[in-house]
Amino acid sequence: MKGILIFGGLLIAILNGLALVPELSAQALAFNALSIIAGLGVTLAAVAKYPTDSKAAPAPIAPPPPQPVVESAPPPAVENPTEPDHAELLQFLAQLQEKGRFVDFVMDDVTSYSDAQVGAAARVVHQGCQTVMKEALSVESVTNSAENSNITLEPGYAVGDYRLVGKVTGQPPYTGVLRHKGWRATAFKLPRMVAAKDGALPPIAPAQVELK
Repeated sequence: MKGILIFGGLLIAILNGLALVPELSAQALAFNALSIIAGLGVTLAAVAKYPTDSKAAPAPIAPPPPQPVVESAPPPAVENPTEPDHAELLQFLAQLQEKGRFVDFVMDDVTSYSDAQVGAAARVVHQGCQTVMKEALSVESVTNSAENSNITLEPGYAVGDYRLVGKVTGQPPYTGVLRHKGWRATAFKLPRMVAAKDGALPPIAPAQVELK
């Protein structure tokens, strides 16, 4: 609408200028009157067509109020897991030592002993340690095949149950000689024990002092 008004004003100014020329004054006055009438008509039409130009600009929409920040409760503190104290393992060694003198036999230097002496000591260790093993462990053979017999490991065999030695090439099946049938534990039971508060582990075998 603003452009129409400007154009109409320029047209009227040009016609008024022509009215100053004597030869064109009559025609200019006629055109001037017609232009005024046409300008009024165009102005009224523009106002009717564009009524929103005269309206005030809409008020800006206020942004929604900020939502309150809900602070969630912090997660519960988790204590760092400590390394296992291996007290159960020490308890197992303690039983082997108590009933089979296992630690004494392993830690002793047997190079100065004769084969007969070592054999006699080994018999005591074997009997005592076997008793502890049967009380604490349930074991079974990995395979029922006889040792030193031929065995074939088919594709998909339990890799963790067999150790391949010698020249290993290609993919299964593997055929070889069973040198050891292996063992696996099916159960292991020991009383639950924990280290002392100061972190000290329990002794495998306490020192014995004979009082007189």
